[in-house]
Amino acid sequence: MAKDYKAYSSKKPKKNKRKTSNKRGLLWLVVIVMVIIFIGGLYWLTKNRKPGEQSNALLNKVKTVIVNKPAATPTTPPEQKIKFDFYNILPKEQVNVNNTSNTSAPAKLQKVNTATYIVQIASLKNFSDADTLKAKLALNGFTAQVKAVVNSSGNTWYRVQIGPYSNFDDAFDAQNNLRKARFDGLIKKMS
Repeated sequence: MAKDYKAYSSKKPKKNKRKTSNKRGLLWLVVIVMVIIFIGGLYWLTKNRKPGEQSNALLNKVKTVIVNKPAATPTTPPEQKIKFDFYNILPKEQVNVNNTSNTSAPAKLQKVNTATYIVQIASLKNFSDADTLKAKLALNGFTAQVKAVVNSSGNTWYRVQIGPYSNFDDAFDAQNNLRKARFDGLIKKMS
């Protein structure tokens, strides 16, 4: 004969509340026992200590340190009034301003900023690649030059550059304009 499993699935098994309450009770019992052991341990520590034994030893150590320490003498420096002598010294001193032996210093000062800046976009091995890049820059509104440079190993490189610019700010603006046109440039200082 066939069993009816539907009747069994609708019935929910009842939880045994007694088992969970037993677990809680056991937990509380363990906590209470631990607290009682802790309090008993503290009581035992205070009763077994002989009064004044440890405190006397500490007191003797402190007394020996205090007795052996020399008495502190107040060493505060007496207040001294600060005396400024340069009011008396400076009027007696003279400086020769018309000294002609040091004429090289003004020449150095006249060299203010004669440096020029260029923005280098690329350094390529083939002239045709450099010329193609120069054409792309021209289509974006930049006037570029291709400069041939021979390095120490004898290889020729072609630098694509824009500029020169009289100050760094102009070169920086040109570099930002190159970035907007999706080109990357390096600012170089030329003397």
